[in-house]
Amino acid sequence: MSPSKLLTSNPRSRLSIRIASSDAGVMECDSTLVSRLAKRSNKCPSVGARHEWQHALCTNWNYNSFSVHLLAKAYDVTQEPEYRDAALKKALLGVIPGQFDDGPRAGRWVDAHNARPAYHYIMLAALAQLAAIMPTEHPDRVAIIQSLKIGLKCRNSEILTQGVMTKDKAIECLLLVQSLFEQDANFLKETDSTSALEVLCRLASEQARRGRLPLGPRGWGEMLAMLAGRDP
Repeated sequence: MSPSKLLTSNPRSRLSIRIASSDAGVMECDSTLVSRLAKRSNKCPSVGARHEWQHALCTNWNYNSFSVHLLAKAYDVTQEPEYRDAALKKALLGVIPGQFDDGPRAGRWVDAHNARPAYHYIMLAALAQLAAIMPTEHPDRVAIIQSLKIGLKCRNSEILTQGVMTKDKAIECLLLVQSLFEQDANFLKETDSTSALEVLCRLASEQARRGRLPLGPRGWGEMLAMLAGRDP
């Protein structure tokens, strides 16, 4: 099947999703979008009459990961298999193939553009969301988990040994990983996710004490929400 036909419309869907893209092809992916649309679809039949997946695969692994994340979240909300299947296909063709799976650069993506830590954490957040919705027995789940694992280990170990190179995308990703894998202590330990998140939270807290705005609104809000839920 050609990449352009991997994501096709299904008029029977209850949910309407519109992925808006800029001239550069960057998708605007709001993690709350699906929830808002799902609530609306129960009240407004016209919203559920159609959905549009407007973005085919592109040559940038990072850009493809935005729709992987959105489609995986759509499945999480609706439980409609077409969203999970579309997210999986896009990850297997448009995100994971760009990652080194062994050698000294294992876990990194091959091109110079996506070598930046922030882009890595964007892609890893998408893979985390996808891994969380994959059935345990699904044959492709192993590939998703392995890609996520080596990617997290690569970047998280840098935070612990070299310092923080990106804050917002790293903390957004690791808060998501912590939430999705909270029952898998071995995964969190093996990928250094809990330790790296702790470093990020301490850095942001110290910067806030000094009167600086340490993170963007999303990362700051999610971090405070996580800390508020901790035991004293």
